Amino acid sequence: SELMRQLAECNRVEGGALCGGKVAKSAEISEDDWNPLLILGPQLRKTTLFCTSAWVVCGFVYYGHTFIYPMLLEDVYGMEVKEAYSTVLISTGVEVTVVVVSMFLMDVEGVGRRGAMALGFLLCWICAALAPLSQNVSQFIAFNSCIKGIMEGPFTLIYIYAGELYPTTHRGTAVAFCNSFGRIAAILAPPTLTAAKLESTFFVFAALAAMAFLGLIATASFDRETLGKPLLAYISELDEKGADPRDEDTKKLLHPAGNAE
Repeated sequence: SELMRQLAECNRVEGGALCGGKVAKSAEISEDDWNPLLILGPQLRKTTLFCTSAWVVCGFVYYGHTFIYPMLLEDVYGMEVKEAYSTVLISTGVEVTVVVVSMFLMDVEGVGRRGAMALGFLLCWICAALAPLSQNVSQFIAFNSCIKGIMEGPFTLIYIYAGELYPTTHRGTAVAFCNSFGRIAAILAPPTLTAAKLESTFFVFAALAAMAFLGLIATASFDRETLGKPLLAYISELDEKGADPRDEDTKKLLHPAGNAE
């Protein structure tokens, strides 16, 4: 059919040939396509840097805040340990809300995965910057519940986004590699924020705000969006700069009328 022929052409099959009713393999695959070190090569280096940065920010802020928040409630507002840890549960409601909103927001055209993550980092940065200015315990709890709860959005999205950014041959290796740095950040966050707390509560939120801002900058500097785009199978499908040349072909296939105009 015409649709299958167009799909074959998008997959770079010469003459639009099909094999057994399925789109044929797009090109000759070399051993280099399976080299795990290529996630640090020129075609995927920027993607790996972005994903690593996102996981580091999410791990540091989410787990670091989970650790330090009850201690701040005790020191700043004199809460009992049981009351402080019960207060932390308020952020759970924010997390659930953020995840549900992110599920829909990530599929909105013009926002996508990248836009939803940027929004999450932006809001988290604002809350962390405003938290030290709290005038009472209610404001303090509200800002802190939002810091952790909102960070759950980018933390959830990066697993989806990273899986779509990398080709099939390197997806598992790349996600594991980038995520490992996020786990290291999560380990380092408690002692780092504890040291900051010994100086001042302000320094705790300054560190959290700085990390959230780093995530915002990393997302704003990254230019690949995966919403509505085909998943990659091999690194060879990317050009030298890491762009997917099939994107324009896919747009023409999915929106023929719009392109005709």
